[in-house]
Amino acid sequence: MVAIRWLHLTDLHHGMAEQASLLPAVRQQLFQDLERIAAVAGPWDLVLFTGDLTQTGVTAEFDALTETLERLWTHLARQGSRPFLLAVPGNHDLRRPRASAVVRALRHWHDEREVREEFWRDADNEYRRAIDEAFAPYVAWLSVWQRAHPPPPGLEVSLDRGPLPGDFAATVSKDGLTLGVVGLNSAFLQLTSDDYEGFLHLDPRQLHGACGGDAPDWIERRHVNLLLTHHPPEWLHVGSRGGFQAEIALPGWFEAHLFGHMHEPTAEFRHMAGAPGLRRIQGASVFGLERWGDGREHRIHGYSAGRIALAGGAGKLSLWPRIAVTVQAGYRKLVPDHSFELDRDEAFHAPLPIRALASARPSLSGATSTSGAPLQDPGGPYDPRWYVPPVNPARDTLERLLQPGQPVAIWGPELFGKTWLLRHTLCHLAARGVGGHVAQVNLRLVDADALASLDLFLRRFAAIVAESLGLDAAVVDEAGKRPGTTPSNLRWLFERRLFPAAEGPLVLAIDQADELVQHPVCDGFFTLLRGWSDLAGAEPWSRLRLVVAMSTTPVLVTTAPTRSPFANAAAQVRLTDLDAAQVAELARKHRLSWSERDIDELMALVGGHPFLVRLVMVNAARNHVALGALLDESSQVFEPFLDGLRWRLSKDRWLLEVFRGMLGDPHRTADPVGYLRLRQAGVIHRVSGVYQLRYRLYERLVHTRRAAAP
Repeated sequence: MVAIRWLHLTDLHHGMAEQASLLPAVRQQLFQDLERIAAVAGPWDLVLFTGDLTQTGVTAEFDALTETLERLWTHLARQGSRPFLLAVPGNHDLRRPRASAVVRALRHWHDEREVREEFWRDADNEYRRAIDEAFAPYVAWLSVWQRAHPPPPGLEVSLDRGPLPGDFAATVSKDGLTLGVVGLNSAFLQLTSDDYEGFLHLDPRQLHGACGGDAPDWIERRHVNLLLTHHPPEWLHVGSRGGFQAEIALPGWFEAHLFGHMHEPTAEFRHMAGAPGLRRIQGASVFGLERWGDGREHRIHGYSAGRIALAGGAGKLSLWPRIAVTVQAGYRKLVPDHSFELDRDEAFHAPLPIRALASARPSLSGATSTSGAPLQDPGGPYDPRWYVPPVNPARDTLERLLQPGQPVAIWGPELFGKTWLLRHTLCHLAARGVGGHVAQVNLRLVDADALASLDLFLRRFAAIVAESLGLDAAVVDEAGKRPGTTPSNLRWLFERRLFPAAEGPLVLAIDQADELVQHPVCDGFFTLLRGWSDLAGAEPWSRLRLVVAMSTTPVLVTTAPTRSPFANAAAQVRLTDLDAAQVAELARKHRLSWSERDIDELMALVGGHPFLVRLVMVNAARNHVALGALLDESSQVFEPFLDGLRWRLSKDRWLLEVFRGMLGDPHRTADPVGYLRLRQAGVIHRVSGVYQLRYRLYERLVHTRRAAAP
């Protein structure tokens, strides 16, 4: 017999106030019962946790959860089990955001078509950011746990992430049996303490995104599939319930749907109108404590063990439901749940069809990554599934922003990932409970009129920050009507309105900061930021965090460097080329089986330029083209990028002459402004006093007819 075994846990609510005195006894009861059933139901390969691991989703609760689960894993190891954890978040596993226009809009999800359309249009909008930040502690904790507790020998687990935090698709293989486990976040709309029964949503895009864009194809390539959510289908909106049944939980797609939330165990196996069977398994809460109308408490504890077995070509699903009861002696004990019809092994069983595996078919959406995400062209919005963060810059940026009064300037050539590192850092700040209130300002999107006047620019900047905090534009108008200068009014706005609304650290994340260069507002704006940074020794300014991303050296952004916080007071985080290990990791994400020699060949042409490296990988993965063909001079893969550089040089005759002069006499002293502009574009660098093309690829700028006479 070949089998994959699991424990189904749900609704632990770690951090509930009442647990402090009650959880130790519950833990002891659980450990003793696991010893009792290990011989018939174990050893376990997986722990399937269907949400509400914590009570309020804060980092401290996840830290405490780690200690509890470490004790459980140690106990299971003594029974011969080293399970891998697969989990979905519940409505208690998110850090509820402060009331804002975004939260209110998501509360009316089913009534606002425009909200739904914008939500799914791309991964970088205010609604998706709110969801990402709310679940950031959960995502960070689970990622750390899974890395620290890999699958045991003999069990292979391939894990791909979906579009929303907590969505995943896992392939579990053991002794030739392949189990697919899909987990979907059913709690992403439950951002407030309101009653959401009948108002939640599960979207087919969650399923297909986790499964590489084509869920039916993914499902057909696994022998058996399980679906995990936190909520039962009845908690979905009536308009979503039909879509769930028709587009996600189709009969025959998933052999069982496991969920929690309701605290009491049930199992429903049924067939309708000759369709394949539907198996719904609702787990008992590991720790439930509920108060009824008269104030009395009702304690609920339980769990279940499960197994999918294949013998003689036939499959079987077995479940061991366990529930806590109070024995006559007055103490509580976990026992078989005899509200189910159980056999002598304290289990019940059901025949299970085992799917004959389909051969791999091309996905309708094209190639995918190891995360299951459809291939994303380089230059797209930040997506952690495609990101290999530079270790030192990511660590340095995060550590400095955890401290007050330490502005950070992220800089490097164009298309080197400054915006992605900025977004990556903000997500990790949120996971640490520091960056819950982030105002992101992309200066490239500020209109030209505002860049011509410091007063107009500061009012526009203030409006963006106020909007990010969910405040009405009237607070900016209120500040503008006060007597005094615009900078003094802006300081009043921060001290009296914005900091109180943030209720904690406020991160000002300014992207494309060098867009202000050569505009009248530049010096005044950076002087203002320097003044704010100097106030960090006292409240409320000690709660301000400043981080900017730019393509030029911070000292050159303003004409008065000493009056900018990013020239000499800030920590400067410089982005350089990816190294060979990072390039290899990106290749893995693109599902490219490249050798070290392949990596060396790629980097000999484009170095570790993040954009160019991903450009090659996306074309190789999407079009199934050999690396050598892409790197050959006859290939057109680099031409749009090179044409952009040619156009820039052709539009600036002076810069073109500087470029030609540096190549003609690499040892001479070039115009410093011209050199800095070419370095900013990533075309030229200086090594041992000699000007050089940054990459061998750029020789095509020099040796092609188009570049010779732009």
